Amino acid sequence: MPARAAVPWDLDSLTEARLRTAYQEMERFAWQIRSWGIVVPTCWHVVGHQVRRFCAVMWWYERVTRPQLVVQTLDTPPKRMVTPEADPRNAAEWWASPWGLAGMVEVWRPCHEGMPQHSVTLWDPRTGRARTDKVPTATLEESIAAHAAANGALRSR
Repeated sequence: MPARAAVPWDLDSLTEARLRTAYQEMERFAWQIRSWGIVVPTCWHVVGHQVRRFCAVMWWYERVTRPQLVVQTLDTPPKRMVTPEADPRNAAEWWASPWGLAGMVEVWRPCHEGMPQHSVTLWDPRTGRARTDKVPTATLEESIAAHAAANGALRSR
């Protein structure tokens, strides 16, 4: 199977070093969002699918708000230009869309700041039913290590 191309918003495609950097970037982004008065739970990094979505939302924000470095020719110096994605409509959609920040806020709503435990729903093969267990909330470092280990397991298949 050919190697999967690494893209910054696809956490499962990143090397361990780049994955660590991505989590650190998401932590900084979470603090930026908090500075806008929006609650981002401290456990944002615990649930895998939410982390992957948050990473994509972060990169979407970068695309709609940051000018990109563009080289016009080999003879001219690089120049900052606004990308086609960086327009007011796309920025407004990022804020309001269920796929953007508004959707992340909804996903995070059940979480509480400083929650010492996190609910995990598991399938119990003995009873044939799902059960919910309380587990200690992982630290950011523990979440990074678990994700890196899972990526390594995926690559070794």
